[in-house]
Amino acid sequence: MGLDVYLYRYEDHEKSTLLEAKYEKETEEIWAKSEEYDKLTDEEKEKNNQECKAVAERLGLGEYGEDSAGREEIERNSEKYPDHLFKVGYFRSSYNSGGINHILRNINGDRDLYWVFDHDSAEYSFCPDWEQAKQRAQELIELLSKNDPYYVSKVAWNMFSEPPDVNSEKEALDIFKKELAKQGGSRAYSNKNGLFYLDEPLPVCGIISGQEHILSNIVPCVYVIHKSGADDGYDFYIQALEIVVETCEYVLSFPDPKKYWLHWSS
Repeated sequence: MGLDVYLYRYEDHEKSTLLEAKYEKETEEIWAKSEEYDKLTDEEKEKNNQECKAVAERLGLGEYGEDSAGREEIERNSEKYPDHLFKVGYFRSSYNSGGINHILRNINGDRDLYWVFDHDSAEYSFCPDWEQAKQRAQELIELLSKNDPYYVSKVAWNMFSEPPDVNSEKEALDIFKKELAKQGGSRAYSNKNGLFYLDEPLPVCGIISGQEHILSNIVPCVYVIHKSGADDGYDFYIQALEIVVETCEYVLSFPDPKKYWLHWSS
């Protein structure tokens, strides 16, 4: 699961929100009258589903309680970078070390997409200050353009699993050989044993011993400083931010930018 941001245009956001909340409340009451879901028969589940469908029809909503008539999802290819994973109206990231927020935080600490849109992470849906977001995204483009493209990968014990029993260089090499044989040298991935870049080895520039804070625990770790395996620097992330700017400009080209809301998945 990663960070995904979607753009919608609402005809009347307050009205849509109230209708969807009403659907949620009424359908929850339908299911609350029954036993636990796993104990229901197929016939009982179907009966509840039909009642929920009737609620949606009565309220003029879609099958799953969405106000599809009152909002439009915006997603289209960028004019500059039509093949990019980011789209005008859709921003894609992830929680791994290659996600754009992770890269941006490595460079400047706290200025990432949350900062660009001045987003409270507790809010799922909100209308940003589009002009401010455009300016902040442009600041990050300039920042990335001036930085040498170094990345950081972290190797640490996963507190939710048993640590690997590695006490020598030979044991470490043996684990690597097992991973290599298992995967056939065709993947980049992580597991409880560590990080593995079998398809595209990393150009490592530094290895730094340190620690990280996980919940209330302090866990020893190693930070690996490296360049990208591909010779493209921060191009992907700069292009992603240019598409963020393009999205802001798209919204600002209309007389009613306050009708454009972002849905933030995390």
